[in-house]
Amino acid sequence: MTKEIHADALIHPSVRMMGDGISIREGVKIYRGGEILGPDVVIGAETFINRDAYIRPQVTIGERVNLGPFVRLITDTHEIGSRERRAGAHRFDAITIGDGVWIGANATVLPGVSIGAGSVVAAGAIVTQDVPEDVLVGGVPARVIKHLSAPGANRQGGRGRLHASSGGMIRKLLSRARDMPSRMPRHRLLHPFFVIFRSTKARRSTSLTNVAAVPRAK
Repeated sequence: MTKEIHADALIHPSVRMMGDGISIREGVKIYRGGEILGPDVVIGAETFINRDAYIRPQVTIGERVNLGPFVRLITDTHEIGSRERRAGAHRFDAITIGDGVWIGANATVLPGVSIGAGSVVAAGAIVTQDVPEDVLVGGVPARVIKHLSAPGANRQGGRGRLHASSGGMIRKLLSRARDMPSRMPRHRLLHPFFVIFRSTKARRSTSLTNVAAVPRAK
């Protein structure tokens, strides 16, 4: 197996590519100082890799991925050995990075992890477990910080359905109302978060067309 590098890929001469089985698709840009070790490394079309990336064998990177400077994709690991040498038999556990992912500067992805399409890994994070699609993760170890909008996320099917964030807000307020003394009118806690649904015959859409906060009348 040999290296397959597309003719229009732009790779700085200082990037070290060692071993066979490295496939770099069209439109890829790799800045200076990186190290890529095959086999079984695939870098998808239009991916951008900033300086000093460290990519180990059995890494699949999707299309339109951005890697910040000093990102490490480490597939090397060991079996737990005896007490004489705890780092036992060496192996590679594959890493997969979905399309459109952005991994911030100095982040590390550890063996066996998959990162879902459209997700963001914050700078300095250490990713130890799988990341779902369309989320922002950060920290050590990385955890989900927020969910990101996917195409059509604000167009949930079914008439009269709340946008997810509005629904969560209402549930939180209702929970607060249950914990308050019974003499406290619930409408005082919910104000000004009344939700109005409005449908229009001219627009034949099943999505929620208006969610508005209405101030309490004085």
